[in-house]
Amino acid sequence: MAGLDGSFKCTRCKAQTAVTAGTLFDRRRTPLTVWFQVCWEFATAKDGVSALAVKRTLQIGSYQTAWAMLHRLRSVLIRPGRELLSGQVEVDETYIGGEEAGLAGGRAKGKKALAAVAMEVRSPKGFGRCRMRIIPDGSARTLHQRFITDNIAPGFHRDH
Repeated sequence: MAGLDGSFKCTRCKAQTAVTAGTLFDRRRTPLTVWFQVCWEFATAKDGVSALAVKRTLQIGSYQTAWAMLHRLRSVLIRPGRELLSGQVEVDETYIGGEEAGLAGGRAKGKKALAAVAMEVRSPKGFGRCRMRIIPDGSARTLHQRFITDNIAPGFHRDH
């Protein structure tokens, strides 16, 4: 039987649950209608969507709320237990982030984040699946312990 708050009570055991239980919407204060609008923006944005754009478009109260919603959406897109990359895989690291005044070159630190990238390379030319992750530093130890072992099948990577 449905309650006014969207909860349901099992007629057999009388346990109470919500339709959002076990979903990314579980225990959130933001109304589902707003979540659905954010999902639409996220799914239909041709070049991705920023938290600032979501905040402005949907008139969400704070940047932090918009950022947290997008972060939660992105986190559910990662499938646990997915297959590791295999075949010819190239690995490299780069700094990602927006332009900052006074910083020169692609590897200038500042507010940019260091990311490891692994890409399956297909012959004669082309690419397969890709994995990326923010890493604390570009040392070989970090690359192996925090990135390569989690994303690439043994024996299939080549540092670039």
